[in-house]
Amino acid sequence: MIRHYLTAGLLLLLALPLSAQKGTVSGRVTDAEDSRPIANVSVVLAQTGLFAATDAEGKFRIENAPAGSLQLVVSASGFLPSEQNFELKPG
Repeated sequence: MIRHYLTAGLLLLLALPLSAQKGTVSGRVTDAEDSRPIANVSVVLAQTGLFAATDAEGKFRIENAPAGSLQLVVSASGFLPSEQNFELKPG
């Protein structure tokens, strides 16, 4: 059985003025081998309890993310999990 890798393309990391220390994290999850979008993938901001699932185009959006250093954990059945560290800065 071939294991595929997930790629979390953080297309858009925005710190929207929802509050002084909150922002929105959104992006697209694709197969690392052929860049096809993957639907129904679990996308979790570690240590926050915030999560989303990708749509049919592999897109996700998580609102009210805290500013600071965050870790995005992406997982789906049949794929190896992927982790992405990033900094979300307030707008």
